[in-house]
Parts: sequence; C-alpha cells; structure tokens
Amino acid sequence: MDKMACLAFKTLRRLSDTVVLAIFLAALLLALTPLPGHAQSLEEEVLYEENFDDYLAQDWELDSGWTVTKEGVLGGEGHSWARYKDVDWQDVRVQFQLRIAEPGSRIHLNYRVSDEGRYFIGFHAEGLYLSKETPWGTFYENLDSSSSQYANYAWHSVEIVGEGSRIQVTVDGLSLIHI
Repeated sequence: MDKMACLAFKTLRRLSDTVVLAIFLAALLLALTPLPGHAQSLEEEVLYEENFDDYLAQDWELDSGWTVTKEGVLGGEGHSWARYKDVDWQDVRVQFQLRIAEPGSRIHLNYRVSDEGRYFIGFHAEGLYLSKETPWGTFYENLDSSSSQYANYAWHSVEIVGEGSRIQVTVDGLSLIHI
C-alpha cells in the first residue's frame, strides 16, 4: 500500500489558444513565469486557481483516500485518484507545491489524461521520472528521469509545462525532465 503523499496545486495558465490539463491535486499559490525560449510577451490566461483555504475541493472528484486537511492541503494515500472535473486542455503550464509526507512514499502526477491514456510523473525522495500509458494498460517507462534527491516532509515547487509534443518538468527551480 502506498504511504501518505500531499500535493499542493496552484495555477493553470493557457499557453496559447489550445489547452488541456492534467489531473492534479492541491494547495498554495505560485508565481508563473514565461516558457523558456519564448518572448516575454507570450500571452497566458489563468484557467484555474485553488488554495483550498475553504477546506473544500470544489470541482474535484476525490477517490477514497483523498481529503482536504485542516491545513488546507489536498492530501491522499493509497492507490487512488484526485481529478479536476471538466477539463480538456492541451498546452498548459501547471504549478503547485508538493511534499512527501512519509518516507518511502511516492505520487504519480497525471498529465494530459485522455481516453487514449496519460503521461505521469513519478515523484519520490530518490528522484522523479516521466512515463506514458497509452493505450490504457500499455506502459512506456522512464521516458526521462532525474536522480535528484527530495527531502521528506519538505515542500517542493513543481512546474509541468506541455507545449505541442514537448513536456518539461521543473522542481525547485531546476529543469529536470525534457521530452
């Protein structure tokens, strides 16, 4: 059984006229930065923002094991999903805070989930990896990975940017995953 993992979700911004989100989980606000290699004038639109300060997960589908804690953090345990409802976004920047709440636990951050499959970022104390499942049940493991170490109980800033066929993952200001 998976151990407790907490994730803080923040702001989604559309990078162009196309959009699609990943299904993530929740709590603190972060400042957004333009995509690397793009002009500072790239127009971004805030699509969603949540800090769970009302202790509710409006517009979220939470499987058993997920709840908003008294600290205003969306936390979960076990092999279960937390999904934001009504999303069909493709090119999107997602920023959030995440922490591993128990040693030995990990979390999968699902990105670009569709009827055909998903990308997922595995985050744990020993590093992170990007994998793909498509069609559902067929896995392409470790498309890219990083062995950066992450302290348990510490909050980490995570940004996932998808633009066209590119996906980039940045943790604590370091760009670590690129496909």
